Amino acid sequence: MTQVQNIVNGQWNIIATPTDAGSPVNYYANITNWGSGSFTAPGGSVLVARNNNADSGFFEQTHTSLLSKLVGSRVTIALNASGNNRLFTGVLSDDGKTMSGSYADALGGGTWVAQRRPAVTGTYSGILTSIANPSEKPILFTADISQDEAFRVTGTAVVENSGRFASLKFDAGSRAVGGAIRLVDSSNDVTLNLVPYEDRNLSLNAPFYASYRIEGGDVGTGTVNAI
Repeated sequence: MTQVQNIVNGQWNIIATPTDAGSPVNYYANITNWGSGSFTAPGGSVLVARNNNADSGFFEQTHTSLLSKLVGSRVTIALNASGNNRLFTGVLSDDGKTMSGSYADALGGGTWVAQRRPAVTGTYSGILTSIANPSEKPILFTADISQDEAFRVTGTAVVENSGRFASLKFDAGSRAVGGAIRLVDSSNDVTLNLVPYEDRNLSLNAPFYASYRIEGGDVGTGTVNAI
């Protein structure tokens, strides 16, 4: 029984698609087992990405949470968010890697699919373009990062075409939530948010939509790939 309960533990990505043909919503969550088939992802461990958006406020949504229950293969997930409460019901796959079903909310409801995501440890390479200074050369970077069991992320990056720094070191504040990644270099006042650009379909190989902020310096967006 313990093995069945623990199978939902970990990093998950949910795509909810409304029946009215509206835009899907991506949820990323770090789910923790509380025993007796109960699981939770408290505030700060659930992110909401509308239209695959990775703007600078993406990782500040601390009040959204999930409370879930697994009975056999049947799963129920209650999403608690300001103006966006939803009840997901469905089935966990036999291998524990995916979930799917339907959901209901104040607007009606729709269908949902979910997949377990691995730790974000790896190498990432991308191109970032300034919004504040669009005439500047695109910033090129390659990052090597590691994730621990508490979802904290550390690592470094080599940077080209930046007039302020040639490298970054990611420290406190860097973390993974589901398949999304926040990278923070506090000494250079740099924050980089990465969200898988799945375009309505679950994928472990999708590129990442990126946004960055250099405090007092620049903001921009780009595309990043795991390599």
